[in-house]
Amino acid sequence: MKEGRVNAEARALFWQARDQARLELPEDIQKYTQDIFDKMLEAFVPVTHEIAPNDKGGQPQGDKRKAVTERESEIIKNLISEQPHEIFAKYLRVKT
Repeated sequence: MKEGRVNAEARALFWQARDQARLELPEDIQKYTQDIFDKMLEAFVPVTHEIAPNDKGGQPQGDKRKAVTERESEIIKNLISEQPHEIFAKYLRVKT
């Protein structure tokens, strides 16, 4: 979130969370983590390809690059606004 992009470190964390959920958690959480993973990957790929610096194979400045950047920003905002407690709450127990 600090960088406003999905970097390689964040991608690894999403990957780990998704894989761990597949092994240990109920189906609805597995689906949730897969959906989040898919969003992350959609935001990660343009950074590494389409909006990378021109000397690293990215798109030149223009409408296509702007559209890709806007879509990536939209996905990042969506990821930040996720409400995981809505999925996890029914599985949590609080000791009193």
